[in-house]
Amino acid sequence: MFYPPVCPPLDSSVLKRHARALSTTASAAPRRGFLARGFIALGFLALAFVSAAVVSTSAWAQDGLPEGKAPTQTDTDRPSPAASTNKWTRSTEPLTQQQTQDAKLWLTNLTSREFAVRERAAENLLGLGEAVVPLMRERLSQISHPEAKLRLNNLVTQLNQGNLDQRLEAFARGEDVGFEGWRIFRIMFGPSGASRDLFIELKVNYPSLVDAFHGTPRDLAMAMDDVTKAISEKRKRLPAPLTVADAVALLLPVGDERVPMGEGYEDDMIRVLQVAPASQAHKDPLLGRAYANLLNAWIRRSTLGNRARVLNFAIQGKFLGGYSLAKRTLTEAKDPETIAMAMQLISVMGRKADSRLFVEFLDDKRKLTSILSGEGKLDHIVMADAAIAAVAKLHGMSLMELGHPRTSEHVNYGFIYEQLTYRQFDQAQFGGLADELEKQPQPEGENSKPEPFSMAKAREKAKQRIQRLLEESGLLEPKEAAPNRRIKS
Repeated sequence: MFYPPVCPPLDSSVLKRHARALSTTASAAPRRGFLARGFIALGFLALAFVSAAVVSTSAWAQDGLPEGKAPTQTDTDRPSPAASTNKWTRSTEPLTQQQTQDAKLWLTNLTSREFAVRERAAENLLGLGEAVVPLMRERLSQISHPEAKLRLNNLVTQLNQGNLDQRLEAFARGEDVGFEGWRIFRIMFGPSGASRDLFIELKVNYPSLVDAFHGTPRDLAMAMDDVTKAISEKRKRLPAPLTVADAVALLLPVGDERVPMGEGYEDDMIRVLQVAPASQAHKDPLLGRAYANLLNAWIRRSTLGNRARVLNFAIQGKFLGGYSLAKRTLTEAKDPETIAMAMQLISVMGRKADSRLFVEFLDDKRKLTSILSGEGKLDHIVMADAAIAAVAKLHGMSLMELGHPRTSEHVNYGFIYEQLTYRQFDQAQFGGLADELEKQPQPEGENSKPEPFSMAKAREKAKQRIQRLLEESGLLEPKEAAPNRRIKS
């Protein structure tokens, strides 16, 4: 950093001696005109200043500086490293009681009719530093005058953006520079260097969002608009890779359930979350847990219009927030495929007791998909098939025991409902239901033929087996004891 040179103080005795010499010489000089006398006087004055500087420098040398070395600001007035750090933290210390009272008065004076009063109040507030910003935001929520709001917003911006580059560098080194919002962000993401880097990117690219950390839900909602516009502009500038900070900026506002979230905003967010590096951020050793918490907070309050996509996202990432969302989906959604996806998630993340949730679907004939059987007959996979499979998975039963093919089971999804067919395969491969179907009594008679395979009958057999399983588990009242069976609570 450049420091201006320091002029040494002048010795008064030297000045007096040269002044006397100057007066004597001037009186003895012949009258050569006004200009000549002027130049002589200036020359003696210059000599006086040079001599005084030399004498003063010698005096400093006697006080401990090496002889011949003139003192500089480094030796005298340049701040120490501790003082350099304090220049960032000095204005961020909490306000004293007196400062708080003064600040409130100055905030009131910002609405004064007198220009000088307003200007003086603004200068005084800026002098308090960022510590006064919370009071400013509180005042913003109380005033309604547009000009006063604009003036106060400008002051907040000045405090937050003043010396930003230098403060960001100090912050990246681990110093406390009093950034508004860091205290809350640090609670979520921790104090690591990676967390600081992420906060810096948010501070630079989404300042209104960071400022809204201490604000109201309305402030967060307004910041959401700024984030959406910024990301939209960024995607227009190709190539402009989306970052984890972009994803975090989208997720942070919706973590507050008081902030409204529309389907359009969620749709944009999903597009960002599904591409790298955001799609892998939950695996980060430093930021992963906090990032996953943000994802779960959003997933739990997903909009119904994007429910199927969000459930699929939760299944793929194994996000536990999808569990409560899936249970709500069973009652909120009307689309069979969305409900079936909720069943898939519960079959993987749920418990045996969750089987009760599927009992009402065991007779549901709403179509999920259509298949063409080996005999060329068109059959349908219905909601009941998904409910049966979900109960089986919760109880650790292989779907092959119900007559489904091996491809119907999946590690992440529990089951693939498009593959929930019932086929007459050999007992060695499938067993279970296939064995029961073979033991069905055949009609007697000379011209009797084996009854053709029926998906409906196979489904009924599978349902009966699931019902027995629920009875044995104590989750469903036995048929003999209660003709109108009820789910046990």
